[in-house]
Amino acid sequence: YADSGGATLERVLDGLGITPQDSIIDFGCGKGGALITLAKYPFAKITGIELSPKLIDIARRNLRKLWIDNVTVVFGEATEFTALDDYNYIYFFNPFPCPVMQKVLDNLKNSLNRKPRKVTIIYLNPECHDIIVTDSPFTKRQEFGHPTLTYYIYSNIT
Repeated sequence: YADSGGATLERVLDGLGITPQDSIIDFGCGKGGALITLAKYPFAKITGIELSPKLIDIARRNLRKLWIDNVTVVFGEATEFTALDDYNYIYFFNPFPCPVMQKVLDNLKNSLNRKPRKVTIIYLNPECHDIIVTDSPFTKRQEFGHPTLTYYIYSNIT
């Protein structure tokens, strides 16, 4: 486990022009580090999804300690989470292997077919980059360096 929140994520988010009409989901939210950073921005909806009940408890405890109440953390398998229509930002910190990423991306494509909209993917340590840009509406738009890892920003609309 590693925390992907903090100053570098803030730098990325500062460049994206987050508004109160935006919503984000963090797949594999772990202990909630990125969620804590995301809560500093005017997202209308912030959700973390996590498979580990232990990590969910820790994330919820961390959010409570900081009096953050605009974030929801849910238990779930990423490939089974299909309620994506309300989200226009997706956050990944390399949360799972590429076959799982493919299924999550398929769910996102289905959501875009149901509800066309601009979606931005923020992906730290993009080990499944090829899956996102192959046979997909997403194109890499930006890259942000980090001392040991890199953020890629993808969008389906220029």
